[in-house]
Amino acid sequence: MARRSNLARRLSWIATVFFGVVLSVFSVANHAPVSIDLWPLPLGVDLPLFAVALGMLALGIMVGALMFWVQMLRWRLRARRLERRLDDMQAASVVATGNEQLRSAALTTAATVDAGTLPVL
Repeated sequence: MARRSNLARRLSWIATVFFGVVLSVFSVANHAPVSIDLWPLPLGVDLPLFAVALGMLALGIMVGALMFWVQMLRWRLRARRLERRLDDMQAASVVATGNEQLRSAALTTAATVDAGTLPVL
């Protein structure tokens, strides 16, 4: 497993350096100013082409990340609700049976869920 993470780390560095070189070459090659006019407003600004292109790329990445985060929020809330429901059902099972072994298993499960790990039963 350590070998895989080492390989992944190296590939990540290679990809980072590659994209850094590509962005640098793009920035140097596209430094001509571009006029950006905000039509209904009397505002305008002259920016280098690479700044406009990279700014739009960054904006697109941020919007995509926000949309992904909102989508995952639904699943995290659902998982949290189901965990609470499971804890309630386990507690009801312990109370109904009065079994001491089940009670200790339920307490262990609740402690591991609180700690952020999944229990192995």
